[in-house]
Amino acid sequence: MTNDVMNTPDFYIAGTQKGGTTSLHHMLRNVPSIYFPEHPQEIHFFDLEENYSRGLHWMAQFYSSENTSGKLKGQTSPFYMYHPKVATRIKNATPDAKFIFILRDPVYRAYSHYWNSVRYGFERLSFIDALREEKNRLSAGSEYSMRHFSYVDRGHYHIQLSRFVELFGLDKCLILTQDQLIESPTTIIEYCLKFLGINHNNTHLNEVKTSIHNPS
Repeated sequence: MTNDVMNTPDFYIAGTQKGGTTSLHHMLRNVPSIYFPEHPQEIHFFDLEENYSRGLHWMAQFYSSENTSGKLKGQTSPFYMYHPKVATRIKNATPDAKFIFILRDPVYRAYSHYWNSVRYGFERLSFIDALREEKNRLSAGSEYSMRHFSYVDRGHYHIQLSRFVELFGLDKCLILTQDQLIESPTTIIEYCLKFLGINHNNTHLNEVKTSIHNPS
């Protein structure tokens, strides 16, 4: 087994955007038996063409630290769930991987996504006009539009989740909701640890920070 294959994630927090992925990332990165690369938080290897074209060795460098020894390696990217090529790419690179998905009411998710795009200068249209233009923007298939203007389309969760379930099986997919994460973060961490095969009885959950990031 090459180092590139060994230094790859065991699991992914794969979406949805504005659903709570950042919060869960920060909660799980405090679990001693889990490793996430510190910088950047979102590596964007399997979704962005400029990174994927660099090859698996490029991603593997983020997992070459001695701190990964004996730990489950994770990677977070809320674009992974939505991007149509990602499930197949991950299957080819890490066929035994597990996935954690966090879903949010698609209406609230779309509105939060819109204001996120406005905040960072990607969106200049009103919310209503942006929704009217969404299909036209996405029809060209550009990565930029998919990331920043997919307000309604990202709410079609069944289509997105089906790609992962068909390739990896339902037993490799943990599907949560943002409401669950907000209402009972400690319980959600327990679910995640059990799903990942980590004995949560040996993890001091009271020491795991459960604050919510980017709540809007």
